[in-house]
Amino acid sequence: MEVMIDPEKSSLLRAAPRVMQILRVLARHKFLRALLGKRHWPPPKVVRETLEELGLTFLKFGQVLAMRRDLLPAAYIDELELLHDHVPPMGIDAVRATVEVELGAPLTELFSSFSETPLAAATIAQVHEATMRDGHYVAVKVQRPGLKATISKDIAALTYLVALGEKLFPYLRALDLPVVVHEFAKSLNRETDFGREARSITLFRAALADVPGLWIPDVVAEYSRRTVLTMEYSAGERVDRYAKLHPEAMPRAIDTLVKVMLQTIFEEGLFHADPHPGNVFVLPDGRLSLLDFGMTGDLD
Repeated sequence: MEVMIDPEKSSLLRAAPRVMQILRVLARHKFLRALLGKRHWPPPKVVRETLEELGLTFLKFGQVLAMRRDLLPAAYIDELELLHDHVPPMGIDAVRATVEVELGAPLTELFSSFSETPLAAATIAQVHEATMRDGHYVAVKVQRPGLKATISKDIAALTYLVALGEKLFPYLRALDLPVVVHEFAKSLNRETDFGREARSITLFRAALADVPGLWIPDVVAEYSRRTVLTMEYSAGERVDRYAKLHPEAMPRAIDTLVKVMLQTIFEEGLFHADPHPGNVFVLPDGRLSLLDFGMTGDLD
């Protein structure tokens, strides 16, 4: 099921229930006053709480905004960054059901051990550590159930709200919000395609194979499907947490990260579009480990 925008999917009839729900939440948090200008913006904490209440698609949008210090004041960015760590995890029953349907066997047959507590929980998926029957230690990324249907409804609602907003407040047309919504939908569609992410990992591993001080976990293809992605386990520490514990090691780590970003863009024509601290780890031996290739792109 693709996350697409077209006139039928974006019709008011289809979007009406979700539109009304969104408007009620925005009104309760006095969010709609923001249309009157910056002086009427709600406090940063209210913005975060509103996005959390609106659910998955809006959480993801908040996470994207958290990386745009060029657009929002620092207080809002600091609050939105909390969205990376405040996503409630799925229960193990939902995780087990998804893995077993996708891989075609009971969890106990697929893995000799599978942790019920996730290593990380994000808007699109969560990651569990596990041990395969052959002894390999892996990380299993499991997509949230019903994700694409939820995103599709939210995009339809946003499309209608943007059109309505431009009619009521003509100055909004300068922001080209329909294009923003369309690109956001395309981004979510790419991120929910684990087959695409697996291919991206393979491309980045090949392109950066000779970079010293870098390791990218490989994909375990036979244990990966449409909504399950199994990779080598990365036993590292988030780069921001590592920086606090080992500030003396950060110049080397940052130098490696900058080289990687420049090489992939200017030599390989690839880019990682979601390089927040939760996707950059430092291994015990000091090497960088890049994770989560759901949002990547290429340049012709």
